[in-house]
Amino acid sequence: MTQPPRSMSLWNNPDSPLGITGFNGRLKILIGKNSIRSFASECNISDTIIRKYLSGQSLPGIDKIEAIVKYTGCSLEWLVTGKGTQQPLPPNNVTPKDIEAGWNYIFQSLTPEEKHRVISTFNRGGLQALFAEGIIEHNEDVID
Repeated sequence: MTQPPRSMSLWNNPDSPLGITGFNGRLKILIGKNSIRSFASECNISDTIIRKYLSGQSLPGIDKIEAIVKYTGCSLEWLVTGKGTQQPLPPNNVTPKDIEAGWNYIFQSLTPEEKHRVISTFNRGGLQALFAEGIIEHNEDVID
């Protein structure tokens, strides 16, 4: 019986110190509802290669990992090892709990009408619409 390539034996070893056994699952999470082709194009990687990563036939090199991290903004450690959080911590080591507390503070500071406008705007256009310059002050027609 022939020995699999070293990288593939690490891929299939659940005790691997590199923690790469779940890479394809983490990649699936990053791709989400996007097509493989569009995700691959955004990462500047061929969709054939992405499919090989997803099927476990191949592992990415450092350059491909870098491209995926750069496009998705995910944590390098999480992508490679599955450890830590999917998204890197913001500057100054602000935790997700700190961020949630900040959002709660902002939300509690709003009037009921402002809360409705923020939620309605977010539902219509996501973060881009919510943080567009002047959207909260000047766009009166966002309330459903």
